[in-house]
Amino acid sequence: MRPLSEAWTAEDRLRVVAAMLPSMQSDIYAGRYSAPGRPNITSLQHVLHDAPAELEPLRSELQSLVDEAEGASS
Repeated sequence: MRPLSEAWTAEDRLRVVAAMLPSMQSDIYAGRYSAPGRPNITSLQHVLHDAPAELEPLRSELQSLVDEAEGASS
């Protein structure tokens, strides 16, 4: 899997968002959208707009999410 860059480029951010969307959709249908610890629209806004330094503490978690999503699609 390709690592997310330290620059948190637009492509990196879109990879993370694309990885988050399926679980958000599942959460909506299962009635658990916005449950504690689950991603929601605010999570997407942070990924798309936060400064790279603010995303760095989440790197490992977000990289795992992307790796899982991209591994499942290949």
